[in-house]
Amino acid sequence: MVTIATSAQQPIRVACIGDGMTSGTGMANREKNNYPAQLQNMLGSGYTVRNFGTDSSFISGNNSRSWRQALQYRPDVVLVGFGNIPGGSGLNAAMHEYQELVRVFGALHENPRIVLLLPPVLPADSLRVTETFAREIRRAALLTGNETVDLHQLMAEKQEFFQDKTHLSSLGATVIARRLYETVKMQPVGGINIFIPLNAKQDNKGFPGYRSGLFTWKGTTGRAIRPQRAAKGLPWAWLTGEPYDTLTAVALLERGFHIICSQDTLPELRKKMLAKGFSGHVPIVRPGTPLSAALQAAGRKINFAALPAPGSEYRSGAGWKEGKDWWAQHADIDSLLHASRNLDVLFIGNSITQGIGGHRTGTTYRPGFAVFDSILKGLSWECAGISGDRTQNVLWRLQNGSYRHAAPKLAVLTIGVNNFPDDGPEEVAEGIKTILGWLRTNMPATRVILIGPLPAGLTKDEMRRIKYDRTQAIISQFRITGVTYLPLAETFIQPDGNINRRLYSNDGIHLLPAGYRAWAQALAPVIDRELK
Repeated sequence: MVTIATSAQQPIRVACIGDGMTSGTGMANREKNNYPAQLQNMLGSGYTVRNFGTDSSFISGNNSRSWRQALQYRPDVVLVGFGNIPGGSGLNAAMHEYQELVRVFGALHENPRIVLLLPPVLPADSLRVTETFAREIRRAALLTGNETVDLHQLMAEKQEFFQDKTHLSSLGATVIARRLYETVKMQPVGGINIFIPLNAKQDNKGFPGYRSGLFTWKGTTGRAIRPQRAAKGLPWAWLTGEPYDTLTAVALLERGFHIICSQDTLPELRKKMLAKGFSGHVPIVRPGTPLSAALQAAGRKINFAALPAPGSEYRSGAGWKEGKDWWAQHADIDSLLHASRNLDVLFIGNSITQGIGGHRTGTTYRPGFAVFDSILKGLSWECAGISGDRTQNVLWRLQNGSYRHAAPKLAVLTIGVNNFPDDGPEEVAEGIKTILGWLRTNMPATRVILIGPLPAGLTKDEMRRIKYDRTQAIISQFRITGVTYLPLAETFIQPDGNINRRLYSNDGIHLLPAGYRAWAQALAPVIDRELK
């Protein structure tokens, strides 16, 4: 019994195998920003992620050495991903070596999960070569029963994910790490063969890399598709409306969903599926249904806004000195907080907060310093805002920085606007609530002024404004001891609902110097009251 308990506490070992895409070739601060490193930070202490990527070409002695090291690691999960795909005669040789790699790891006594990553198309790559390689990977997955993750669809037409024509950027590595977090955290189970209750005839058509078959139910013809690994609870989705949304279907298959395609939802068939153990929620997926909506409907969408993770921004356009990436900003703030004790006021947030300046050394643009310094005259204060930060980045900084050591009497939390492109208002609000929960548990003597996201969007009907309004409506209902909610809509939004253009830059997010003055004036009496 002692041996079993000890074994159960061992971290799950994850091996990342690949080329420069995995090792982070050419990436800013690659040791901290490559996707295995970011995945480790997201997964936490229950997992050990090792990077076995090499900077060399696909076929080389270095690869062989790294693969031997990975075998000695005896991983529970193997993530295999290559970005630099050789063309011409090299493609066949690369595919042969790839198949051998999969075979060798599949033969390990531990029988690890093996996940094959379909490569993204780098700007300098040939789409034809990459698609050919992806097709062969899907074929290998079908034969071996291994899972796949399609990085091509995940990263298509997103130039910010690549730092040049041949290398992944740290922001692209974040996207991959988030996707692989979903994969690693998925609990696979031995799935029931969906073809049996449907009496489906397997033909494997229409969905490369997956087993599928036709069935007929009371005169209605449909298609059933099996995932390579079924997720716990055996979730399934019903696709209706031809042509079926195959991209969304494949994304759900990758996440362990079974898929049924038919023109009708067939209530009696649904009852039979439930009776056979397919108990997961069944969202109706029509053409154009966002993947996030389908996952949300199934109760299986991960809220990354509430999952602590470091940032990966690296561009000097973020208002930083050249070469001072996110990690340098975090270290700069941490050194200031470590040297401080019993601060009066600490501002926490993103680039808007960063513009207050404080006494940082790595920033270049501080439009709010003079006015905030004047309202805080006689008080000790610092600025812990980092450009590009989201709720999850602030949460990670709090957990891994010297904020408790600085023990500020008052913290001003302004965060959430950078979450809007990817997260819904409920998710952003949950991220903010998680931050507040951490502050109250770990810094109970620190009072908090909660601003949440500042108004965003130039007009009242922009999507950013709609998300802002909904997020504020949710966080306004928080009732947390030591937290004072301070909405600033009246400070920045005109009576007609549009943003005050005298206070905002043209992007509808960042403040002009006049905006910082308005912000400081709105904050001054509340800060005075909280510090009494």
